[in-house]
Amino acid sequence: MSTKKKKGGNQSLIQETLSKPSIEKPSEVFLICDINVNSWMTPVFNFLNVGSLPNDKKETTKVKRRVCAYAILNGKMYHRGFSIPLLKCVEEREMNSILSEIHEGINDQHIGGRSLARKLI
Repeated sequence: MSTKKKKGGNQSLIQETLSKPSIEKPSEVFLICDINVNSWMTPVFNFLNVGSLPNDKKETTKVKRRVCAYAILNGKMYHRGFSIPLLKCVEEREMNSILSEIHEGINDQHIGGRSLARKLI
């Protein structure tokens, strides 16, 4: 996509109008996700992605209750909020590295928990 002024505009810009897409759409799309089987996200992710529910009736009820608060974009699971941006769901192994990076990195301040949590957003 490009823009240029008509007549007398930038002469070094080459503009071409395509009548059809220049790339082909893939015939199949494979979603590859690295989610731990024992993670709390697995049942919710599977329901949103494939539509499969756990066999346990209690667990199925839990998943159905939770699923409305989550969305999957580009293979990543996000928590939806009413007035906040989408929050990326991460596993415990990622969470520890994210928290240590924020706490020890450029933001090395001894602040309260709420302020530290806000920096994650």
